[in-house]
Amino acid sequence: MTLKHIAGFQERFRKEDLDRNGRLDCWRGDLPRLLTLAEGTLPYARVEGAEGLKEPFQVRALRFSDEARPDPGRFAACCFPAVYAPGIRSHYIIREDGVVWKKDLGHADGIRVYPDDPAAEGWKKVE
Repeated sequence: MTLKHIAGFQERFRKEDLDRNGRLDCWRGDLPRLLTLAEGTLPYARVEGAEGLKEPFQVRALRFSDEARPDPGRFAACCFPAVYAPGIRSHYIIREDGVVWKKDLGHADGIRVYPDDPAAEGWKKVE
């Protein structure tokens, strides 16, 4: 599973109204629940370009700094190492534009808010 898969699940969730709420919106709750709704998988992911990592990565839904309440028209997610160790240090983020960014944050706790400007905040685009 990759962050691109999560973006695909979000698109499917929106198009198929998987939560049956009558709105074509993004899932803004916990990502393990989205993965269960979309595919029945566990909340662990691997990241494009990070093959060979032995430790699982965890995923988390992110909010945006300009939101008082989650905007159902957009989403963001963070993929971060379950254990911060040599070779397992990068954190990855994605939002509805499908661009994946990575950065070593110096810990294994992920982030909670999507950066306003990932490039200006030191995130590198994953090609």
